Amino acid sequence: MGFRRTTIDFDAPARHAGTARYSYRRLIRLALNSFMAFSLLPLKLAGYVGLFVIVVFGGLLGFMLVDKFGGSNSFAFSNIAFVIVTNVIMNGIVLSCIGLVALYIGHIHTEVIGRPLYIIRKRLGLPKGTGKPG
Repeated sequence: MGFRRTTIDFDAPARHAGTARYSYRRLIRLALNSFMAFSLLPLKLAGYVGLFVIVVFGGLLGFMLVDKFGGSNSFAFSNIAFVIVTNVIMNGIVLSCIGLVALYIGHIHTEVIGRPLYIIRKRLGLPKGTGKPG
């Protein structure tokens, strides 16, 4: 936004009474949600899985073609096996492209959330130049 930023330090007091109401299930859900919301790793994983599928099944297709047309024909792959492996390679290409687009959108999201949540127009009760009271 172009404005100067500052922090306001405070000490949170200890809980006076009662216990936390979050169960372990809700804490795990919160942790997963935080991981998905603040990390680009899940988006990168989609692209990496797509590349892994392309490399592994591309190698398998290459092996199948060498076996079929190389003269040895020791494994005798059926025609449907070629179709299935080619289909899996195409799915790997689609998955890696989706991962790339998702990563692009994730970077846009990171740029958008980098902006401050609020802008303070006027400081009251704070000395100039610090974010600490009094």
